[in-house]
Amino acid sequence: MELMEDGNLMDRVQILLQRDLGYYEEHHTVLQENLCLGAVGGPFDFPRYASFAAVKLVKWWEEEFFSCFHHPSGLIETRIHTKEELDVKKLPSAEFVEMVQQSAEKLLEHLHTLSQESLDHADLAVLTATLGAAALCKNALWCFNEQLKKDAKSLSLHQASRLMQEMVEALAERLLDLHCRLLALYVLQDADSLNWESQHSFFEGQRGSFTIQMWWFYMQGAREDLWNTVPPKTAQRVLAGMLNESLTILTARYSQAKPSLARSPLIVTDIGNILICVRHLLPSICTSGSELLGLVGPGSNKAARDVHAKCHDLLCTLLIRGCPLATLYKVFRRGADAAPLFLPRPVSPATWFVLVAPKLFPGDPPRGDMHSLNDNTAVAVELSVLCAQPEASWPLLVKVLLMRNYVATTILLRHLLKADIQYQDAVHSSVEGCGGFLCGATAGCWVEGSQLTPSQVLSALVQIIVVICGDPEGGGMRALHVAFSALLQQDGMDWSCLDKRQMWAEQRRPAWLSALVNLIKDCLGPSMASWATSVDNIFQGLQQIGDTISVGVVLMAKLLDDILPADVSPFGGQTLMQLIGAAVYAELVKSGADAPLRLAEEWCGLDTDLFREEVAAVVVAAQERAAELEEDLAEQDSGSEVIEELPQIAEVLVSRLLLTSSGRTSVKIVFKFIQHNLAWLMGELGAQESRTAAPPVHVPAAKPAPHPLLHAMFHIGGSRAFDELLTGAWQLNWVSLLHTELGISKTQMAQQLTRRAEFREPHFLNEHDAKVVAILSTIFGVDPN
Repeated sequence: MELMEDGNLMDRVQILLQRDLGYYEEHHTVLQENLCLGAVGGPFDFPRYASFAAVKLVKWWEEEFFSCFHHPSGLIETRIHTKEELDVKKLPSAEFVEMVQQSAEKLLEHLHTLSQESLDHADLAVLTATLGAAALCKNALWCFNEQLKKDAKSLSLHQASRLMQEMVEALAERLLDLHCRLLALYVLQDADSLNWESQHSFFEGQRGSFTIQMWWFYMQGAREDLWNTVPPKTAQRVLAGMLNESLTILTARYSQAKPSLARSPLIVTDIGNILICVRHLLPSICTSGSELLGLVGPGSNKAARDVHAKCHDLLCTLLIRGCPLATLYKVFRRGADAAPLFLPRPVSPATWFVLVAPKLFPGDPPRGDMHSLNDNTAVAVELSVLCAQPEASWPLLVKVLLMRNYVATTILLRHLLKADIQYQDAVHSSVEGCGGFLCGATAGCWVEGSQLTPSQVLSALVQIIVVICGDPEGGGMRALHVAFSALLQQDGMDWSCLDKRQMWAEQRRPAWLSALVNLIKDCLGPSMASWATSVDNIFQGLQQIGDTISVGVVLMAKLLDDILPADVSPFGGQTLMQLIGAAVYAELVKSGADAPLRLAEEWCGLDTDLFREEVAAVVVAAQERAAELEEDLAEQDSGSEVIEELPQIAEVLVSRLLLTSSGRTSVKIVFKFIQHNLAWLMGELGAQESRTAAPPVHVPAAKPAPHPLLHAMFHIGGSRAFDELLTGAWQLNWVSLLHTELGISKTQMAQQLTRRAEFREPHFLNEHDAKVVAILSTIFGVDPN
């Protein structure tokens, strides 16, 4: 779409919005541009896509801001302006604010028109496009307003930002309402399967209702669509609302239904299908393992609590409606208090969830909070939440890597070390960005669509653990020893890579060692260029970084010193000197100039007493800081031990990683590997429900191939078929359930028994069952009339 780029802003905006509306009227869609994947989500919930008009308007706003204040707003990585552009007379700040407010109002009117069109035609694509446009402009206005607080305190864009925020919230509500109306009016209606009074079995008793199958299919597609179009946090809220509202309908329907004898098995089959479906949808709306298991307090995720409450009601309905009469009589023949069914529910994982996720809970049903779970189960629960999110949760990733004595980290390290592929420096090399709006090549957005090698993943994982363990909250040497036990005990490990003769051999360096060297490189920084004139200058420069070397690297070097075989002699006699020397050599060679190359060769030949004395100051300073940390941690628990007690510790630890470009890239790489190989990792933890769990693909970051459409329609979660209760593939232990504290009141028990066909139609029963019904009616005070 060609537009006039010169002239008054309001004139350009008017033309822009007219053409955008004309494009919609002609094509019945909105022209969109994608945003950089590295910018999507985050604290401000940036959208994945925004309309062409919104992107163009934000660019124009940024240009006007620069012409007003002669510095970028921070929203866009602005190009370097020429002297002639900087000499242009400044735009008055009051005029800038007025133009932005007026153009924002025009955009709001435009978005309102498009949203009304989308609602009139139930066009989800147009509605999500308008939502993305409003979300982008809302963030831009907030950014400009924050800059105005510094540069022009008397002016404000708060009102415009607030109105755009209200538009985002209103559009999200309309999106949720549209999905809920589609679910209630079309997906969840089926006159045939809901004909409870029919004396004929539904589909001759061969399957559950179509309603639940289509509901599952719709929810899968809606989740995929929301994840790929709507801002992540908004997408999660919309999905939570859809799940909650549809479960309200289903819970009321099945708990109040009064089916005939022929239709009674359909209720049991459908409720079983619903619970298994929710088990696979629920992780997407939770933020922690505690929420997933229902171990949450009053102030936690309300949507998750509501879903758990409705699933508990469905479980109670399933139990009372589906339990054979003979079993009910056997348990309650001595009275209503013969089983703990009516006792209050204890603090433990939700019974319904334990029932539908047996692989997660081997052995006896768990009792107590998250701490009562075994290590593999606790990690698997958090993993399932981590990988179901619309955007990565870095604190949760760190928690998964650290918790329960680094169970997940150990599994990953063992696998990646076995790959034995030499490290490729592409992980931290300069790369091109994705080209989306707001893209900066340093954002790490290239990770999203790239093919990662095991070496890249291993290097990223080592960097994360080393940095975290060197944090005051991370655990120090003890934590490193546990986390890297797989590395230190690796059979056949070749430690010659730490010999001084291999200091220059960057291409032959294993990935874990390259990760340590890269952490030293981060400390050298751009000042290395000023050192590359003589060895003496390098010595002086190194003395300045003694206080900046990561404590985790120092501790890791000390750990390696203790296990190196006698035939391996590091540069300068210590592993830390070897790492420093390798980092300096790599930085000298990187420039490619003749003088630094000659200096690099000279540097490699140094291993004299003078050298040791010169570098000793650096090593001593770093080791003193490490010793202070170890002393402070002597009486403390490690990060692995406290991270479940204090989840905010994970946020503190991950903040250190996100301060550097290499840290941000590392967490993206490790998350992508885990996300795309979740089935394998869950299998290693003994918690994979699929019977066809495969090891990681050769290229670990490649997404597994999606299931065919028909498979996705007839299977839940990719592995469990529909109607397992009907086919007998899933056998319930009715007696065990009746002896579980479910908090059912005796009034609820009587009401549900009244709705059973056997209690309403006893004349269809044989003599034995009729007698059982009469006894149970007396015990629970059931009045079939």
